[in-house]
Amino acid sequence: MVRVRSGYTFLQTYSLNLAYAQTSGTRDNVIYSPDPVNGSLSGKPNSQAFTVEVSYIPFGKSTSVLSTFANLKLTAQYIHYFQFNGGFRNYDGFSRNAPGNDTVYLNGWMAF
Repeated sequence: MVRVRSGYTFLQTYSLNLAYAQTSGTRDNVIYSPDPVNGSLSGKPNSQAFTVEVSYIPFGKSTSVLSTFANLKLTAQYIHYFQFNGGFRNYDGFSRNAPGNDTVYLNGWMAF
């Protein structure tokens, strides 16, 4: 497994993170058998994905009025799959393609 991640935060308020992940392994038709969504036609776990994450932290600065009381973080994240479970097209044997697993997350958290 390979994971590479890089991030940058600007003015303690805006954050950008980029990540790449690659998983590879040997063929195992028992564990990675053809199955809708999570299966593998090739019998391999090989996957590649790229992630982009953007965050906004409004009270992140030490000079912020609420910095000692509240930590709020709002995040949008997008994950794109180049390869999933050993293939790009019809990776599961049921006509599902790797980009069909692309994901968008919108989340927020607040700590007191």
